[in-house]
Amino acid sequence: AAAVGQSPWQQAQADRERAESKAALDALLALQYELQERQVEGWAKAEFAAATATAQQGDAAYRESRFAAATALYRDGEAQLKALRDGIPARLEARLAAADAAFTAGDQAAALAAFAEAAAIEPANERARNGLARAAHIDHLKSLLGTGAAQESSGQLGPAAASYREALALDGAWEPARAALAAVEAKINAERSAARVSAGYSALAAGHL
Repeated sequence: AAAVGQSPWQQAQADRERAESKAALDALLALQYELQERQVEGWAKAEFAAATATAQQGDAAYRESRFAAATALYRDGEAQLKALRDGIPARLEARLAAADAAFTAGDQAAALAAFAEAAAIEPANERARNGLARAAHIDHLKSLLGTGAAQESSGQLGPAAASYREALALDGAWEPARAALAAVEAKINAERSAARVSAGYSALAAGHL
C-alpha cells in the first residue's frame, strides 16, 4: 500500500529506488564476504574499516527511506572494496619486496613481519611461505657468520669453514655464508699449496729430490 500522502507514481518510484539500493547492497556484501575470506582485516584493516563505515552510512540512509542516497553510499563502499581486491597483487608484491629487503639487511623482525603479511594476503604463496621459514633463522645465521669471521681473523681457518658450513646447513641459499665459505676455502687451499711448495723446496735443499 502507498504511504500516506504518496501517489501511486511516487510509491512506484520509491519501490524502484529501494530495489536499486538492495541490488547495490548485495554487490557490496559479495565483495565484503570475499575479502573477509581472504583475512582482509589482517592486512588492510584501515581501508576495510573505511569501506564498511561508508556501507553503514548507506544503511542509515536506507532506514530513513532515502534510497537514492543509500544506493550512492553502497556503490561508494563497493568501489572502495573493489579497489582493495584489485590492488591485492600490487600489495602482495610490495610486501614481498619489503620482506626481501629486510632479509638481505639481516633484520629478522622486519622480515618475519613482512613475510607474514604477504602470507596473510595469499596463504598459498610459496615465496611468502619459504621466506617465513628462512627469516626465522636470520639471527642464528648472523651469529654463525660472526663466529666464523672471528675464527678466520685469528687464523682458525678450519673452524671458520665449519661455522660457515653450519650456517649453510640452516639455509643453503644464504649468500653471505656461501661467499664466506668460498673465501676461507680459497685461503685453506692457498695455504696447502704453499705448504707443498715449501716442503718441496726443503726436500730439494736436503738433497731428497
